[in-house]
Amino acid sequence: MVLYGVGTITESLTTLLGWHEPIFRAWYISGALLGGRRWPRVRSHLMLARRTANRLTAVLVTVVLVAAVCVALSPIQYGLVEAHRLSGKVLEWRWTRMFSPFINLYAVSFLVGGAIVSAVRFRRRREARHRFLGNVAIAIGAVLPGSEGASPASATSRCST
Repeated sequence: MVLYGVGTITESLTTLLGWHEPIFRAWYISGALLGGRRWPRVRSHLMLARRTANRLTAVLVTVVLVAAVCVALSPIQYGLVEAHRLSGKVLEWRWTRMFSPFINLYAVSFLVGGAIVSAVRFRRRREARHRFLGNVAIAIGAVLPGSEGASPASATSRCST
């Protein structure tokens, strides 16, 4: 929740004060790299053998640390900066943005995938109906934030502006 708070604060500061490099870097690291990392890690420890989950966590932490250092060191393309909007496109090292999909794919696979696996396990048990519904809600709730940008209507509105 703290990382979501940091993301909200950085976006608010950018709206109120305009674009500033330290705020941008805090926004990118807290949102794109750290925002969805915790819950899937917890889910992986529930679903996998402890040793496997610990190894995956070590890999994820390493990738996040390397990515954060790259974001912190990447030069900024100031010609692409929008005065009151944050975007990763301003990073001069374009390849740095490739860390985020890897981290988020990991997050989605364990959060949504884990919820679906759990829902399937509980769906036939009458006494566990609440667990089935809870896991379905987790899966839907995890997919909804990312689905806004995937709709044809939102793509059309972005292209027309």
